[in-house]
Amino acid sequence: MRIVRPLLIPSLVIALLGASAILAAEPKLAFDLVPDPRPSVTDIEEPEWQVTAGNSFLMYLRRALRGNAVSMAELIIHTKYYGDLTEKKYPVFPAAMHHPAYWRKWAARFTSEGWALLQEGHAQTSKYEAERCYIQAADAGNTEALFLASRDYGISSERRTKWFFQGAAQGNRLAVNNLAWAYWGENVFLGETLVSKDIATSWEYRKKAAAVGDFESLAYLGQRYAWGDFGFPKDETTAYIYYLLAAHFAKTVDDRMYVNHYGAGLDKLPEKLAPEQVKLAKETAAAWIAEYEAPYAKALEEARKRRAVVLEELRQELAPVVQWFAEQDAAAQKSRQ
Repeated sequence: MRIVRPLLIPSLVIALLGASAILAAEPKLAFDLVPDPRPSVTDIEEPEWQVTAGNSFLMYLRRALRGNAVSMAELIIHTKYYGDLTEKKYPVFPAAMHHPAYWRKWAARFTSEGWALLQEGHAQTSKYEAERCYIQAADAGNTEALFLASRDYGISSERRTKWFFQGAAQGNRLAVNNLAWAYWGENVFLGETLVSKDIATSWEYRKKAAAVGDFESLAYLGQRYAWGDFGFPKDETTAYIYYLLAAHFAKTVDDRMYVNHYGAGLDKLPEKLAPEQVKLAKETAAAWIAEYEAPYAKALEEARKRRAVVLEELRQELAPVVQWFAEQDAAAQKSRQ
């Protein structure tokens, strides 16, 4: 007698196998990027240091007396060009504070010598003076300056190349990113052959750049997983995770332009993914960011304790200035009543 076997429809199969078996059959998420937070804990900056409102001598000075090291760097430049004028205008202020060396010393105490020189370079209006500061900051070992100084064609190729690789080794995202392109075969950064073309090594540096929060590399890798090209498995959930990370680290309009260029279409992935995949991507990205930022939070707490002591020393040394501001604020308050 012939035995007729029942046809198992998909829903019945699922019921028989159970949810755990089906989940086990799903492909493993391809996302395996390990965060490298080194750049975030080098010369810890306070979030409010990078302010743009107010660019007068008194505004810089007021912020410096609150512990803003970027404003101290601005005072280096201001006193260089206008120190004589401010000394005459504010005779009650200590004479030493009208000279660049004074604020260079305090900016370095709040962070490091290399960071102070880097910020001094950023504040320069002269390209020549900026490059001079970057070179000095690079000699002092500042990671960002190592990359910036390597672009100076006025110094030896050997010295520039050394700084470039040193910056990459310390985790500077721009240096690592450019090394990824260099090994890809685009040796245009230093105007010379930097390294021999090596695609495998290029991908290694691309992932290293992504690990230190390089938004361009994060978007680029996301695109690879979205398309499944260059040997990457097609995994749109992983692609969306990379996009979320890239969007997090892209802080400016220009940054977001790079993300949109190298990760074109990644922002539309939620329209193709199932709700649970979108949820998984967001949770994974949030956990990655938390792991990346955890060392920064700890380092920031330690830096704040140290800087509180340094700030008190500065305010004591500039007690006449602190008192002057207090009197000015009191007079302004009284006039508004």
